[in-house]
Amino acid sequence: MTTRFSAKMFGLGLLAFGLVSTAFGADIVPTRVGPVSQYGQLQAGKNS
Repeated sequence: MTTRFSAKMFGLGLLAFGLVSTAFGADIVPTRVGPVSQYGQLQAGKNS
């Protein structure tokens, strides 16, 4: 029972970690590429 519970928790933790890592990975890559132009446009609009 405890082994099943720990394995289930480990699986859920691993799944959550995978989702979080992919979510952050998907956020980090466009943050370095996409939002640079987006924030540039926003700042350019505010400055102008």
